[in-house]
Amino acid sequence: MDVALAVDMLLAAAGGLSEEAVLVSGDGDLARAVEAARELGFPVRVVQFQDAIARELASAATEMGLLDGLDWKEPRREYVEAHSQ
Repeated sequence: MDVALAVDMLLAAAGGLSEEAVLVSGDGDLARAVEAARELGFPVRVVQFQDAIARELASAATEMGLLDGLDWKEPRREYVEAHSQ
């Protein structure tokens, strides 16, 4: 699964299929793929719980978003409001 995700992200980056990637994972195995996408000029936002993200993945990301503290009854609205400022 990690390999497929990494390949899809790099294909999107190289092919101009998207403006950015939002990766909901904390797996450090994906750090190199995130770095490679960024080398292609493709921003990658990583979103995960703080205690479940590998340090190397957080360092590789263009931007980090934490899921901690969201109101899970209405997570979309809370996330949008928190990030629209």
